[in-house]
Amino acid sequence: MKVKFGHDVLEYPSETFGQLRDSSALLADPAALRMRMAEARKAWGV
Repeated sequence: MKVKFGHDVLEYPSETFGQLRDSSALLADPAALRMRMAEARKAWGV
């Protein structure tokens, strides 16, 4: 599936990005969202 991400169109899922996880349950918890983002950046090597 092609997904628009910013100004780019990417293939998803892919080896680069893997699977996305639903973070809806964390919307009321900014600290938990930041932790989730940090985990993703670490997994992507960013």
